[in-house]
Amino acid sequence: MNILADFAERLSELMKENDLNAEKLAKVFGIDPTVVRRWCLPHKDAYISSIVKLADYFNCSIDYLCKRSDVFLDYAPKECPPFMEWLPVVLKEQEKTTYQVFTQTRIKSSYFTSWRQGSEPLISSLGVLADFLDVSLDYLVGRDR
Repeated sequence: MNILADFAERLSELMKENDLNAEKLAKVFGIDPTVVRRWCLPHKDAYISSIVKLADYFNCSIDYLCKRSDVFLDYAPKECPPFMEWLPVVLKEQEKTTYQVFTQTRIKSSYFTSWRQGSEPLISSLGVLADFLDVSLDYLVGRDR
């Protein structure tokens, strides 16, 4: 499973279904169309805030947007809490430690340091973390609590 390729494919499908091109979608978000075009490439990463905005716009789950689920949306999305406030809750619920994350995934401790300092996680890192914790992407970011 390649989360970046799956995201690019599903986003392209949703854009086509909604008669959107990169320019139209970029205008909705107030961004440059080249950003949207990059998202449609199978190897380009995106920040979680962008993924959440896209899921909200298309009224779907992040898991649907990343082709981790075929269910469009089966819950009422909540506003995402700050990632580094919610992640310790999820880790505790799943009885995992940050040390286990570092040693059992490709997520480096420097990512956590960066996230604590306010950097946003990329969807590729969240995919690895969601798989490790056996939770949905939507749950991992606090949209489905």
